[in-house]
Amino acid sequence: MIDFADSITIGNYRRWAIEGDYSALLFDGGLMQLNYRMVGGEVVEHRLLYAPCPYKFDPLELARDPIEELLDLHRMTDHDELSMQTAIRFDYAPKNAGDGHPAAHLTINLSSCRIPVEAPMHPAQFLRFVFEHFYREEWANNHEYFESLTRRFEVRAVAEHERLNPHVAWRMA
Repeated sequence: MIDFADSITIGNYRRWAIEGDYSALLFDGGLMQLNYRMVGGEVVEHRLLYAPCPYKFDPLELARDPIEELLDLHRMTDHDELSMQTAIRFDYAPKNAGDGHPAAHLTINLSSCRIPVEAPMHPAQFLRFVFEHFYREEWANNHEYFESLTRRFEVRAVAEHERLNPHVAWRMA
């Protein structure tokens, strides 16, 4: 599974893209990874990651050329043209829960920045979230499809002390 020790670097992105450590390579070079562990039909753990591409790729080139070649071309890019968008990761791992490590959380910017979330996230919710917030034009052009992605897990994961502080929540049913 994709992981980062502190913060995500361009080197991380390049390695993930070249080694194929993703579930989907999006039209602009963004990477998505969805990993779930299920036991008896119940989700017991997941890691969902969206990593924006730090380079400006032409979607036609990306459809035509291997990403390794495009990354090599962009390695020489003026660093002023690199995108500074951060990756986001939704994790659910109740067995790892503890002080500063909520059972379900959103990680942004640094691996230590774990914001509690209401529940594990269904793949449909994650896809909808990524497109609604990072690909507004595609979201708008395919609104009916994205609106149909309503599946949710019914497990609540946020602890009471986390609920009293800022956290990410959504309607469960």
